[in-house]
Amino acid sequence: GKINLNRLARPRMVICVPSGVTEVERRAVRDSGERANARQVYLIEEPVAAAIGIGLDISKPVGSIIIDIGGGTTEIAVIALNGVVTKEAIRVAGDEMDTAIIQWFRNEHKLEVGPSTAESIKKSVGSAMRVKTEMIAVKGRDLVSGIPKTIEVSSDEIRQALKDPINAIVEAVKRALERTPPELSSDILDQGIIMTGGGSMLKGIDQLIREQTSVPVNIAEDPLLSVVRGTGKVLEDVKKYCNFYEFGTGKTDPEKHAQSLTTDPWSLEVHGEVLRPGTLHLEDILSSFQLEERIYRLRCVEAWSMVIPWIGFPLSKLLARFEPKSSAKYVEFRTLYRPTEMPGTRSIFGSIDWPYREGLRIDEAMHPLSLLAVGLYG
Repeated sequence: GKINLNRLARPRMVICVPSGVTEVERRAVRDSGERANARQVYLIEEPVAAAIGIGLDISKPVGSIIIDIGGGTTEIAVIALNGVVTKEAIRVAGDEMDTAIIQWFRNEHKLEVGPSTAESIKKSVGSAMRVKTEMIAVKGRDLVSGIPKTIEVSSDEIRQALKDPINAIVEAVKRALERTPPELSSDILDQGIIMTGGGSMLKGIDQLIREQTSVPVNIAEDPLLSVVRGTGKVLEDVKKYCNFYEFGTGKTDPEKHAQSLTTDPWSLEVHGEVLRPGTLHLEDILSSFQLEERIYRLRCVEAWSMVIPWIGFPLSKLLARFEPKSSAKYVEFRTLYRPTEMPGTRSIFGSIDWPYREGLRIDEAMHPLSLLAVGLYG
């Protein structure tokens, strides 16, 4: 089929990338999305998307380990506090298993089989551990005579063919576990390993990893769709149910009125219990601090939560620029107040006065996880 894109509609786009990609590769992926007419392009690592897709709360200080066996790569990631603590990525996954089966028939039976045939064999009788022996008829081209040929092979042969790529995956899991901080290792023992991706559906692979690592292993309920669902959740959460009181008390105020907000010129003023009070303009902020991409799950007392892919920099780096005094106990944040551009602030709401103010204790503000967001991915 043909996809017709309306050039007037410029959607947001979320693209999953392997956790091991370089910055050059990330830039190339983002450029591809922008050339496809995306208004904004968000990049999210596949293990993180998989964790969100299966419903894990990655914002908690609890370690969770995800194994995502896709087509081209296998990725193992230990996730906690909205970030990847340890990761291991290898270019051995479903495609490499298919190649191993093709090579096995070529070397052992002088039979040429195609990639689709190899994949079908893997799905029907492939396994990582010894299971009940099955026989399967395989059709291909005889490498000696050059004519079509059908042979029968056992599932034990296919298991032998898959031995090397499966062992590579197991060793990668072990390396990731070895580099996991001790305080998170206990969490992993309690919660176990969660497997996603099409490769996790190979018979016995969960049992093999369980025996080799002595860690419980569970396969996600719908492993093929975990990454897709997590990606979709990130995209949905960007726009819905937002409590940004700079725009008003309505949940839809930011989406309705953000485009009318004047952001250039823009400045940030810091004063109070600091040695060097002053003002930073937007261009100074963006040129002085290295921006980071982080995914946060926001929670509220109203019992909602949402996952947002922020881009920003640690708040502590900004505060260090102004040198807080030892007497400083809190950091107060005071929002911009422009009722003409943010009509939601005109509403009568008894418990809120504009400009809106919130605060953090100085130790909270200096925590490395406190992010001063300047936008979303892209």
